[in-house]
Amino acid sequence: MSFIRESKRPLMNMHLRVQRWVPGLAIEIVSANDTFEKLAQKARRYRNCGTAEVWILSAETIPGFAIRLGDLFSRC
Repeated sequence: MSFIRESKRPLMNMHLRVQRWVPGLAIEIVSANDTFEKLAQKARRYRNCGTAEVWILSAETIPGFAIRLGDLFSRC
């Protein structure tokens, strides 16, 4: 999942699966086959390319936790 700044919206090409720019925030959700090294490498790659924030979330860390994505990015 990623957060895209309003300023990059005109760059978005809905015909491409992978965009040609980096998001302001990248969120990686840990899956069963992920390793720590693989996730750390992915986070480093995002940061080296200019992503301001990288979050790695593990559902196992916070049992029963749930949040609506809209609550994270509500407009003031």
